[in-house]
Amino acid sequence: MDRKTIPTWIPSYGILLLTIVLAVLIAFVPDKSPLFLTVLCLNLVFCVLNRKFFSSSVVAVVRSLVGLLFIFSGFTKGVDPLGTTYVIHDYLEAYNLPWLTGLSLFGSFFLNMLEFTIGVCLLFNVKFKWTVIVTALMMLFFTATTWYDAVANPVPDCGCFGKAVVMTNWQTFYKNLVLDACVLVLLFSVNRIPDRRPAVFNAVIAGTAALLFLGFEYYNYRYLPVVNFLEWKEGTRLFPENPQPVQHFVTYRNKLNGEIKEYLLEDCPYADPMWVENWEFVERRDVDPNPQTVNINIVDKVDDEDPGWDVTKDLLETDTYLF
Repeated sequence: MDRKTIPTWIPSYGILLLTIVLAVLIAFVPDKSPLFLTVLCLNLVFCVLNRKFFSSSVVAVVRSLVGLLFIFSGFTKGVDPLGTTYVIHDYLEAYNLPWLTGLSLFGSFFLNMLEFTIGVCLLFNVKFKWTVIVTALMMLFFTATTWYDAVANPVPDCGCFGKAVVMTNWQTFYKNLVLDACVLVLLFSVNRIPDRRPAVFNAVIAGTAALLFLGFEYYNYRYLPVVNFLEWKEGTRLFPENPQPVQHFVTYRNKLNGEIKEYLLEDCPYADPMWVENWEFVERRDVDPNPQTVNINIVDKVDDEDPGWDVTKDLLETDTYLF
């Protein structure tokens, strides 16, 4: 069948549907999946091959979805600009740029504001051509960075959605490849989407979004986040109600015949000198029957002799000041 005889909406919506399905599958596909990477790359190829045939309705849907995602990304980081500052600091250290770490806070405010403003401009179709070009440049940078993160793992958490949605480096790279497909749809359509709004209107929308979001970031920086995605937020229960005792199990090996036994710690026959002589310690495990309320393990390893010693409970329950 001749390509010209196929309605433009069929391949356009096919690519849109495939892109949405791939975005959903990111949560279920294992890291470093060759098959999934191949499909993601093929989706990019499909976008290039169909570059002249994206319908205006598909462009509008993609523009709105990308805009909402950028708004969400900017919000989840802007609600905790200090958290993004630490991530930027980690990146600068990992890339051997310590002389730039002093600009981490400024970079956090600017990056979050830029993402949010781009999202608003896309959502309201403000200066479509230039907004898409800036978006494409950002995605080119982010895709290259997250590819290196996925391969070399210099920073374990890119913080692309703050602490609201924590993703592995490979999931972040997958996500950016999906976004790249969406940006290609927009990029190939920039000359077909007219901008009939006055320049003043566009400037007011973009400027208002940027200034309001900078104020929002400053408030969250100066005070507590208006929406706290961290585990240690106010009102979090550190210990469960009516806590049950933690059970400690120890495993020993018989020196004579290699037999291995596990004992409840209080049932271990330490008083038997013959047992003490013939059995050697292998490992210890702890079973906590209480539901975990929050991850409050303050100190993972405080002693080389006993790396499993957790002093969290003792520290939190002390009545005196600790420094």
